[in-house]
Amino acid sequence: MRSMTKFDWKATESAPKNYPMEVVAGTFLYHGEDSLGLYVPAGKLLYRGWGQMVSSHIVGEDLKPLPDRLEITFFSYLEDQHYQGTFDLPYEKILTLFRDGWNGGERPTYDRIMVGVAPGGIVAVWLTGRARTDEIFFGKAEPVEMPLIGMRGRIVDNRDAYVQGALKHALEPAVLEFIRQNGIPFDKWSQLRTRYKWKPVFGRGNAPHDGAMTDFFNGELEELFFPMSDETASLGRAVPKKMQFTYRSSEGWAYLYIIHFDEEETTAAFQQLGSDGRLLTLEFYPEKPIHNTRIRLSNGDESINLTKYHIEDI
Repeated sequence: MRSMTKFDWKATESAPKNYPMEVVAGTFLYHGEDSLGLYVPAGKLLYRGWGQMVSSHIVGEDLKPLPDRLEITFFSYLEDQHYQGTFDLPYEKILTLFRDGWNGGERPTYDRIMVGVAPGGIVAVWLTGRARTDEIFFGKAEPVEMPLIGMRGRIVDNRDAYVQGALKHALEPAVLEFIRQNGIPFDKWSQLRTRYKWKPVFGRGNAPHDGAMTDFFNGELEELFFPMSDETASLGRAVPKKMQFTYRSSEGWAYLYIIHFDEEETTAAFQQLGSDGRLLTLEFYPEKPIHNTRIRLSNGDESINLTKYHIEDI
């Protein structure tokens, strides 16, 4: 296993919710190759969510070399702008992560390499699998001028009408109007990468036994286990987007909590309390009914009560 350089993996693509994009062409170039690689699925209107995969094409051999470069051309609908770039990827890091997560093919940690594209030319690459997603690259492509290609590979004649039609398909009218009035937050995806020293704690004393599957606003995914040591917390993680765990009450009843955090409120709280590098605790006070649950963020001296999160009613 330590000598493996080929793995079973697929390429996939991603784009932020409310900021529709389209991959025009892309290739993950295999290590040491000039032109041979695995193509990135292209031609779809992308707006599912940052770090959320869209396509999964089964092509080529089961075991393939890992990439050391990415070539990508994409289109940002809200900007009516194409971007293009060629990026070196951290091959040794990718190889190490695939090797560490390989277990003979039975549910390896990673089985896809995902490229994310966002306004302003933002490009991110993640290794992803059933229960883990890790960012391994973040960069920026350059704007390029080129024709807009529509259905069946034809050049779009009425470009503005085509773009506006795609935007109306992808966005609610109120969302589209808000973006038009307030502009595109081009630094958003870079800021979401900020890592803080934080750990979840439970005010009732009964931490989940099975861990908490946690999505982060930077597109990563990880299962957090409890109790989390300060050393583990100090490794740093992005701001949580969603957490799912089963909480067992003192009476022995088990309840499933799926908590969706508000991006603006939660990122602002982490920035306010954790910008100086102090260890933060994300404190949960589970209640029944679950909507009475309280959540707050603390740095030991100050705390902020979160109020805009949503807990699914299972």
